[in-house]
Amino acid sequence: MQFVAVLTFAFFSLPYGYAVAAEPLPATRTFFIEGVKGQSDVAAITGAVLKVEHVTKVEELTASSGFANILFDHHAVTHQQIAQAIADAGKFKVSCRFAIPGYRANAEKVDALFTKLKDEVTIECKSREKEEFTLYFLPLKSGEAGFSIGKLMHPIRDPQPKGLGLKMTFAVAGTLLNPKAPAAK
Repeated sequence: MQFVAVLTFAFFSLPYGYAVAAEPLPATRTFFIEGVKGQSDVAAITGAVLKVEHVTKVEELTASSGFANILFDHHAVTHQQIAQAIADAGKFKVSCRFAIPGYRANAEKVDALFTKLKDEVTIECKSREKEEFTLYFLPLKSGEAGFSIGKLMHPIRDPQPKGLGLKMTFAVAGTLLNPKAPAAK
């Protein structure tokens, strides 16, 4: 309890306009990349992404994998900044894939959220039965930080009434998005 009081005092006694630096929040996200044809594309993408501040690792990208696992501080750099770095490295189309178990029962509310994000990303339903989606990043507008997955995750995952209280899972290459979904016919 004494530690909390000291921490609270230290925070509130900072001069106006100063903030306490937050700890980095590294996360690995799988970015799916269309158009990678050879090792030169792999090198160009890897080099471009590693130049983005707060990106620390690019793994599993090959000419045939179709994806890269990228480790970055998701509070310091947006997903769209990384996608733009990939797109700028050549003619590549970048996406993330996710599932929302419970989507069908909440389709109207989730679709309304997708519509609000239409100026930053395009979200396509890939399988209504499996409740799976692909999010394509639009070009980043000059001077903007761009789209972060949190703009989508929080309204979906946060408990009601703030959010929809649904689960959301992201594709990691080689894993199922929504293992409880019925098998495709």
